[in-house]
Amino acid sequence: MGHAITFTLPEGGGPLRSQVVCTEPPEADCHLTSECGCETIGSIETDELGKYHLARSEGYDLGMPIPTEREVKHRMEPLPGSCNIVDWLENDDALDENGLADVSFTVPIEPVWEGDYYQWKPLQEGTTP
Repeated sequence: MGHAITFTLPEGGGPLRSQVVCTEPPEADCHLTSECGCETIGSIETDELGKYHLARSEGYDLGMPIPTEREVKHRMEPLPGSCNIVDWLENDDALDENGLADVSFTVPIEPVWEGDYYQWKPLQEGTTP
């Protein structure tokens, strides 16, 4: 379970494509959403009513304790079929359709002798040496 980036080299050439994949279970925090519209969520907490995040209060920062009288909890619920991490990374400039910025990776291969030339096949999907 987790998240991964699948890289695909199109048949016939062209730029390397990337797709972020989420394999987390439906109840994972990455699927949570809230109607509050907050752009910054410090941390996700749980109480007797379920998941929530604390909202910013005037003059307070999410990194600092918020006094109880100014505490505002925004409730969060899972949204099936969505993932905040996938949404974020798919919109990141480093993973655009024109290629990758400052990213490299190695695919371990098994050379296959075909009589008078070599072919190759990947050793294990998603591994690095």
